[in-house]
Amino acid sequence: MLTTGGFYRKRVSKIWSATNTSTVKNIEPAVFSDLLNPALPDHVRFDVGNAGEITYTNAGGQGFTLRKDSRNRLSCGFTRELDYSYSYSLELIEPESFVRFAVAFFSSLEEWNKEFEILKLRDFKRKKRKSIAEKNIVIMVEEFMKDQNYEYQMVRNESRVLLNIRIPGRMKIEIPISHRNFIIEIPRLAGTIEKALELLNQTGFKIQIKTHGNNITWTEGGKHAC
Repeated sequence: MLTTGGFYRKRVSKIWSATNTSTVKNIEPAVFSDLLNPALPDHVRFDVGNAGEITYTNAGGQGFTLRKDSRNRLSCGFTRELDYSYSYSLELIEPESFVRFAVAFFSSLEEWNKEFEILKLRDFKRKKRKSIAEKNIVIMVEEFMKDQNYEYQMVRNESRVLLNIRIPGRMKIEIPISHRNFIIEIPRLAGTIEKALELLNQTGFKIQIKTHGNNITWTEGGKHAC
């Protein structure tokens, strides 16, 4: 699922990884702002706020704020338009290295924004297709169930709808119906449910068929699992 924070955080982290650390502890935003102000592009504005906070943003409000917290630690926190919960400690970051990061950050934003708009459009279309598919699945399943004597429930997942059929013994049969192939799959429901119930009735045991994870070591005919 596409999120603004997730998209920009990944790209910011990539260019942040090139920043250098030092043994000199930074405690004042001015250590950075004196270098940032002449180095940043003309379209980047800066505002001095309360407690000496300095915010650098482009026309869209995207940028970061240099601030000190209650323990006098210096950090770089990003604006709401990117991800306001995301920040970096600046205590041991070389100011010159941070300036290079900031220049690369603002230079990259235009390209990132274009990429994000393309991804948002794709995500919107995907969600639209999913919504249409889910509505059609519900309609077709309800139409099928009108003539059946089953108690059932439908659960929406990311790529499919799970059709749960209630069976005796506090059990259920779970049938996945995919968004992509539901037109083919739903007509097969009658035969699938009938065969599943027939098999369960013939076993003589109260069995359940479940999915498993990747942490099972299987025993292969005659070979003991280690």
